[in-house]
Amino acid sequence: MRISAIIAEYNPFHLGHLLHISKTRQSADEKILVIMSGSFTQRGEAAIFDKFSRTACALCCGADIVIELPTLFSLSSAQGFAEGAIRILNQLSCIDTLSFGSEIADISALKTTADLLIQENPQQKELLQKYLQKGKSFPAARHAAFLDTYGHQAAAPLALPNAILALEYLQALSRTKSTISPRAIFREGAAYLSPKLDQHFASALSIRKDIQEGGIAWKSHVPSQALPYCSCPTPEEAVFPHLLYLLRRFRPDELSKFFGMSEGLEYRCWKAGQKARTYQELLMLIKSKRYPMARIKRTLCCLLLGITQKSANDCLRAPLYARVLGVRKESRSLLSLLNRYAQIPVLCSPKELKEENPMLLLDTRATDLYHALQSPPAPAGQDYTKGLICI
Repeated sequence: MRISAIIAEYNPFHLGHLLHISKTRQSADEKILVIMSGSFTQRGEAAIFDKFSRTACALCCGADIVIELPTLFSLSSAQGFAEGAIRILNQLSCIDTLSFGSEIADISALKTTADLLIQENPQQKELLQKYLQKGKSFPAARHAAFLDTYGHQAAAPLALPNAILALEYLQALSRTKSTISPRAIFREGAAYLSPKLDQHFASALSIRKDIQEGGIAWKSHVPSQALPYCSCPTPEEAVFPHLLYLLRRFRPDELSKFFGMSEGLEYRCWKAGQKARTYQELLMLIKSKRYPMARIKRTLCCLLLGITQKSANDCLRAPLYARVLGVRKESRSLLSLLNRYAQIPVLCSPKELKEENPMLLLDTRATDLYHALQSPPAPAGQDYTKGLICI
């Protein structure tokens, strides 16, 4: 049995994701394992639909099994997101290929840039610091430094959002000496951050925007078999009153204890919390060249979830696990395979783990908080009551 893995968020699952799965599966007997963000995403947002609904979407559209990416990894930088997922896939000990979408599908070109990033050329590091001091964000400063050091061809992937994540996957595979083979698939359709629903393969951002605005056009950009599971969206601004309470409750020195609150970000967050009247106003008051929007939103999510620097370190030291959210009925043999080869516990429910694990406790807390954000709020404890999703 050949198994290909996909690292995803499916926020929400759309036609581009369906195409990616179909292009990843190269033979009828190949299995697709997805490791997916749970309740909160790498952009620092509550997912538009809950993790159980998005799991069902993936399974009915071709995925064979869905594993949850732990919350701390989901709310990390691109590097932390990629490394967390790769560490889990490595420990499963049965994954043949990692398939990912990229604006550049030339795997050798991507590997060249990834290798240069790992080498950390002193000249490039010096230029990076120079551009950071000029006020550029880290991604922009890194691209500029790379362009000056290695030229356009090597720097090109660093200007493209999906290619940047692809580079992080390749670096993580290299650093961990993984036996998993990478495979890049050309990303078709609208740009990653395009806000318009004007192409067949629309961006997830444009689909979320239409859902949030109460539109119906988004439904033509989601596979028909997934639509029944796309209900009860969680508004992006649902986090705002909770964040406002926390930003007015804690002083800047207290905020600095939370994961990601560093380099003066705690002061900007505190000041913004005293003035903001809407979620978007809060974000714009915090934003600067130094702090990209995604980092700000991830940090605010960590505040919301009570993730301190200490608790994050405790999570990172905790043993890994693979939490299975769902499996296709005809692919249940894949569960047996994972249990046979995996070097970490494979769980179909959190209660199967006998010892307390801070990373898993954070996942269940994130699920409960997510369901509290829904309108009306959904019951807590669904990690324990929902059961394995089988389609």
